[in-house]
Parts: sequence; structure tokens; C-alpha cells
Amino acid sequence: MRPIRAASPTSSAFCAICTIALIRPSAVVTPTSDVDPATDAAGALLRRAGAGAGLSQTELAARAGVTQSVISAYESAHRQPALMTLAALIEAAGYELVVDVRRQPSPLGRLSGPVGRRVRRLRRDLAAAAAAHGVTNLRVFGSVARGQDRPDSDVDLADLPPRMGC
Repeated sequence: MRPIRAASPTSSAFCAICTIALIRPSAVVTPTSDVDPATDAAGALLRRAGAGAGLSQTELAARAGVTQSVISAYESAHRQPALMTLAALIEAAGYELVVDVRRQPSPLGRLSGPVGRRVRRLRRDLAAAAAAHGVTNLRVFGSVARGQDRPDSDVDLADLPPRMGC
């Protein structure tokens, strides 16, 4: 499964993870790494399906009833297909596109490194100190928020406008 984070920070779906997988009938597909939705989600899936079926762009296009240039534009991210179009193209390669949505883990759960754990433990004190200076939407970002902090990492904080962030 390939988690893809929703792109709109103002939508209620922003805090959900969308899982997309290619499933070939009668074949086992091993879960793969994360996809960057801004650059290669649809194109990478289409490319994987075509390559997995051993099809060239021209052969896939013929099966799907489109031109080769359409397949090329999608694979190179010059165009983005609608979800139903992507599903039909992947189906033409003998795969099934499976899409699911699930909640993200608690934002506090991502504070898992040594500094992040300390931020979690002291979050009420941090929020109170920030509020004393007029901060209303305190958020952690950077290595601590990603759970990639080390004992010597600093804490990056921001006061975001309302409705931004999870």
C-alpha cells in the first residue's frame, strides 16, 4: 500500500491518509514505499501497471482506447487523470486500482524522537508560555514533528492561522 496525504490544508480530509494500491488478479503485490502526491502519484501508478504487464505505452493505449500521447502525458505528470480514468487505464493493464481512506495517527504520536517526547510531556507548559505572548495556534514543525529529531535537535515552533494544520 502507498500512503498519499491529501493536498488541501483547508479540507476536512487533510488529516486523512489515502491508501492506493495496484492489485493484479491472481498475483501478490508487495507493498511499496511512499509516493509524493505532488509529483508522481498517478503517473507512477500507471507506469508500474504498464511495466508490470510488460506493455509499452502504445500497447497500453491500444488496450485502453486512447492515444499513446495521452499515456505519455499522464506518466510524465504533464496531465493528471481523473480517478475513474486512472482506474480504467490501470484495468487495461490487467490491474485493479484500490483506493481507501483512513485517519492519520494522532499528531502527538509523530513526536516520537527524544526531543519530541519531551515536547509531548511539556506541551501544556509550552502552550501556556506561547499564549502569554498572544500565540493562539502553536504548532511544531521540522525534524521534531517528523519524528526525525536527535537529542541535540532544536524545536521549531510556529503560530499558524486558524484552520491550518492538523
